[in-house]
Amino acid sequence: MIAATFLLQSLPLEEMGMGKQVLEIGLGGGGFDMGLHKMKPHVNITAVEIEPVVVKLAYKWFGVVNSETHHTVVQDGKEFIEQAYNQGAEFFWMCELNFRKPS
Repeated sequence: MIAATFLLQSLPLEEMGMGKQVLEIGLGGGGFDMGLHKMKPHVNITAVEIEPVVVKLAYKWFGVVNSETHHTVVQDGKEFIEQAYNQGAEFFWMCELNFRKPS
């Protein structure tokens, strides 16, 4: 959550206009994406989380909700990025908040 605060402050929010796509790999408690959603409700945010239980907890206890411009996808982040790339998707900004070393 502390890292999310610093990340939100460092984003070039003045450049994030209508139709901008933001991709977050790793939902966690949803602090980053919901904070960004509050600051810029017109920006399209996709949060990708591999663990369904994390998504359920974020929705139940941390107030994460889907809307027209905020979506949560339960999928491996690497697979999601590969599929998005193959489909020609473009993201204005992308972050990964898990910070785990690959095994």
